[in-house]
Amino acid sequence: MNDEPAVRFERVRSTFEQTPAAAAVTVVNAALMAAVLVAAEEDRRAYAWLAIIVLVTAARLALWRAFRHAPQARAQHRRWSLASACGAFAAGLAWGGGSVLLFPQSETY
Repeated sequence: MNDEPAVRFERVRSTFEQTPAAAAVTVVNAALMAAVLVAAEEDRRAYAWLAIIVLVTAARLALWRAFRHAPQARAQHRRWSLASACGAFAAGLAWGGGSVLLFPQSETY
């Protein structure tokens, strides 16, 4: 019996299971970082970056909800795995882009 598709689905399910907690932590951390940057450097671009983080997080939560309600998620584990990876990639771009855009050239930061 080939259990590989079942194992792959469990990996995808496990990843999506962590999405709500990860989303909450992401938004809280981004809000704190934006607040610190605005207070320390008066850089209002931090609010735009925070909005991007919130939008990416909302998209990942929508994807999580779609996965939970997908009737054939087990059969489509590759599709959901790719969708999860794309969401993580978008979040990484948003965080990395924020560090490139927002952090001042000062060595203090």
